[in-house]
Amino acid sequence: MTEANLLNPIFVSQTISADVQIYSLGKVTYSVGAVAAGLLFPFLTRKMGAFSYMVSHYLLMAFAFVLTVTLPYGWIFVLLSTILGGGNVSTRLVRQTLYMELLHNQFMGRIMSFFRSVGTLIRLAMLALLTFFLDSIGAGMGYFSLAAFWSLLQ
Repeated sequence: MTEANLLNPIFVSQTISADVQIYSLGKVTYSVGAVAAGLLFPFLTRKMGAFSYMVSHYLLMAFAFVLTVTLPYGWIFVLLSTILGGGNVSTRLVRQTLYMELLHNQFMGRIMSFFRSVGTLIRLAMLALLTFFLDSIGAGMGYFSLAAFWSLLQ
């Protein structure tokens, strides 16, 4: 979600033409969504299964990115920030749970280091591309790029 932290202030100020209050409310509701996801995580993973829960939240996040651009209103940005916060925490929790269940302790550190390195490289590449192209494509296309990326993860 580092990429969204780059896009959000630009999107709020240029596309929505809103002030810092909408941006701040988006951050607050992102946190509320994250806390709610953490509290609901045990119940929903038992009901849906861990893998289907993770896939559905990746797709929900991609859908939220698309809706953020197609409906550029402040209150929609704030509402969808809640979904993005919940989705981000949910997918992280499921990934960590799956790693703990599937990997042997003796390999855990090496495998986690590899995945974190790959994740950091992907984030750096996306930040570099978005920073380079942001003036020409705009924040809206940046959100579409993130939605496509989240969809491709599936």
